[in-house]
Amino acid sequence: MVDDDRDLADTTQTLLEILGIHCECAYSAEGALSTLESNSSINVILSDVIMPVLTGLDLAAIIKADRPLIGIVLVSGYTSLETIGAREYVDGFIAKPYKIEDVIERLIGAMRM
Repeated sequence: MVDDDRDLADTTQTLLEILGIHCECAYSAEGALSTLESNSSINVILSDVIMPVLTGLDLAAIIKADRPLIGIVLVSGYTSLETIGAREYVDGFIAKPYKIEDVIERLIGAMRM
């Protein structure tokens, strides 16, 4: 889970963990890249689109260039998948506010076993 809104990131992480899904949290794209570097077991990433410095799209492009099998699901309250136009990097999109059921469905759909 990557989101600069710490409360949303922490809440989403808690809900996923309650449902039995291990989740690590990062509050920036840079933090996510650091976590990814130290944890090779990550197979899907849920990331906000609009973040300072590196956006969720930047993060997706960097990750896909290095580890193309990692699933990427983007979330945003400001844009849509059609607007961001980065289909080659994105395996799913969810509009904010979202339901945890939608998150789980998209994460499972984006995983590559």
